[in-house]
Parts: sequence; structure tokens; C-alpha cells
Amino acid sequence: MAAATGNAGWQEVNYRIVGFDRPCFVSDVLQAVPQTEACQLVSVHFEADGIRAIGELALRLPMACSTGRIDQQLQSVKGIVRIDTVL
Repeated sequence: MAAATGNAGWQEVNYRIVGFDRPCFVSDVLQAVPQTEACQLVSVHFEADGIRAIGELALRLPMACSTGRIDQQLQSVKGIVRIDTVL
């Protein structure tokens, strides 16, 4: 579920996100992720073709942090079709 990072006590969680392309889709995905010291955005990359948007999102979280809340918030974004955690 998570890739190890160079910082002890932290994990990197990578998501692959598929959804319907629409204005502000990526912005809405990013707003669904809490931006705190305990949840840091590492990278984001999306491509869209006017119908479908596919992207990857990498977050750095404390090892003890559960991803359940983040998963729920991402699932609530309008137009999300599938979210996979990438190993």
C-alpha cells in the first residue's frame, strides 16, 4: 500500500485516479486531500482527453496514519470513477 521514503516514520502513499473530465476536476481532487503537516502532497500528474481524466497523486503521511479518511474524501469528488492505491 505504501512506499518507504527516506524519512523514518513517514510513508508515501500513491493513488491512481480515474474520473470523468470536467472543469475543476483536478482542483476538486486536490481540495479533497487535507493539506496539513501530517498529510503532505508530494506530486500530482493528470492527463485528460475531454472525456476521461487519469492521474496519479502521491502523499506523504506519518506511518501511524490511516488512509481511510483520505480515501473517503477522494471518493466523494464528483466524477470519480475509480481510485486505486499503487504499490
